[in-house]
Amino acid sequence: MRAFFLIGLQGSGKGVQGTLLTQIGFKQLVASKALESAPTDVKDEITSLVSAGQLVPDEITVRALTEYLEDKTTPSDDIVLDGYMRTPGQTDAMLTYLEKMGYDITVFVLVLPDEIAVRRALLRNRADDTPEKLKVRFKGYYDHIGSVLATVVRRGYSVHTVDTSGYPEHIFQSICKIARL
Repeated sequence: MRAFFLIGLQGSGKGVQGTLLTQIGFKQLVASKALESAPTDVKDEITSLVSAGQLVPDEITVRALTEYLEDKTTPSDDIVLDGYMRTPGQTDAMLTYLEKMGYDITVFVLVLPDEIAVRRALLRNRADDTPEKLKVRFKGYYDHIGSVLATVVRRGYSVHTVDTSGYPEHIFQSICKIARL
């Protein structure tokens, strides 16, 4: 069982690469969908935070994602987590959870210039993708990414950086080569 994390800015291609990985048997788990399916008692708080471009607290995010994983996967599934591990606390909690489940974990950081990420994110036509909200999200990403990746490395995992400014098929080939798929 393999678990791939796709980490990157909005518009970096996490969703596209996750979808491509489903074509070779992975189950794609999107952090935003896990939060949308969170228990009713926290849904209003999640909606408020996300619409403001802010991060959802770790304990809510971890609970939502682990419940989503248990609901949407079987113990033998290869999984790709799209848009997750945004803080060191989330990183530690999810790595621990997946280790206990027996997953072989690979972490990919999808990188591209901010201006390309903004352009791509705005093309998605999502209500919460405005230049102002993207600026807040990008700041949150940059504020936390160093400590997230330090946590990954401290836990003994490699971080694989993939340039996502090119064509999706070429990026996918790079991911497959790194992962030996």
